[in-house]
Amino acid sequence: TASQQGVYTCHIPLQSGEMREINVGLYPNGFNMPPSVVALTSETSSSSSSLNCISTGSPATTVTWQKNGEPLTVDGNTYQMTQRVTDRAVSTYENLLIINQPLESIVGSTFTCTVTNVLGSDTATSQEITLPTTQPPATPVPNCGGILTGESGSFQSPDWPTSYPTNTVCEWTITAPNPNRAFRFTFDSEYGIGGQPPCTTDYVDILNGYEDDSPLLGRYCSTEVPAPLTSSIGQATVVFNAGAQHPASRSGFRITYQAVDKPQGSFDCGRFLPLGISFGPPAFPNPISTSSPNGNQCVWRFIGSPGSRVQLRILYFDIPESNSCSQNSLKIYNNIIPSPATLSQTLCGALSEYVFVSAGNSMSVVLDIGSRTGYRGFHAVFETVN
Repeated sequence: TASQQGVYTCHIPLQSGEMREINVGLYPNGFNMPPSVVALTSETSSSSSSLNCISTGSPATTVTWQKNGEPLTVDGNTYQMTQRVTDRAVSTYENLLIINQPLESIVGSTFTCTVTNVLGSDTATSQEITLPTTQPPATPVPNCGGILTGESGSFQSPDWPTSYPTNTVCEWTITAPNPNRAFRFTFDSEYGIGGQPPCTTDYVDILNGYEDDSPLLGRYCSTEVPAPLTSSIGQATVVFNAGAQHPASRSGFRITYQAVDKPQGSFDCGRFLPLGISFGPPAFPNPISTSSPNGNQCVWRFIGSPGSRVQLRILYFDIPESNSCSQNSLKIYNNIIPSPATLSQTLCGALSEYVFVSAGNSMSVVLDIGSRTGYRGFHAVFETVN
């Protein structure tokens, strides 16, 4: 009824003894969520610049801007503002501030975006606007990336098996000639990539498809040879990133790929996620009725800003209980690379706590689908806390 609509506050006692508060809106239009700034990006040119404040929130958010901490008047001439919905399912908006001024006049300035609705507000401040730097043209690296087709083949990092060059990015796309085929990837034993998990400078990424947001099958670095893995479709992308320095003993990699029969009834799931976007199994809220590729697992990853911590808030949970959660489970890791050393929680059955906070600025969530089907899985969202 009209008298019951409004903002309700839920108080959740945590195991640490602290109390968490969550505001939830109840309105005739249904789904509501507090506002959140997902990202604040900027683009500059000599005559005009723009800032894009990407936000979520329902009911719809209003947006205000500040320049160097002072309120900014959007007059439609020097400053113009537009808003458009990019994802109605999760109420995501792009709030664009266009600045019609020479770049030199705003160098050194910061801009703050504030999004507000009846459930609260959230803000984000840009880095200082700077003049673009001119980079010398990059020197082409031989044998770095390419377009590969066919049932089988191999490729390797530049100069393999000797040390690979620094400041290098290579990308290979691989296509099976038959749409009913997938790929199995195997790393050569002569392997070594600089760095250690979470692999932020030197790494090899294998993606299940061609798009930038295609599910990440794996990210690899260090000297431990990765286990073979299989895509779920006949399209894959492999990206090799080499940073500014690495041990001379690191030999790079060589990968052999072989087309195999596509897993029947499988689906793609798991990827890197932006802040504030809810996620879960692809069929949610419908029950899980099949298994996924790569060991019946889906992996979602999130990296926050340096110095922050990642908070996982579970909005819905339905995973059957089993002995030590051995058949179906949701695992939470204090790293974007799941490993026994970074495992924080293994969940199934009834939950007594719905909020989990990482030790650092990254987290991964792994759904082990197992042999059981017919359950809905979970629905959750990544957030950051100081």
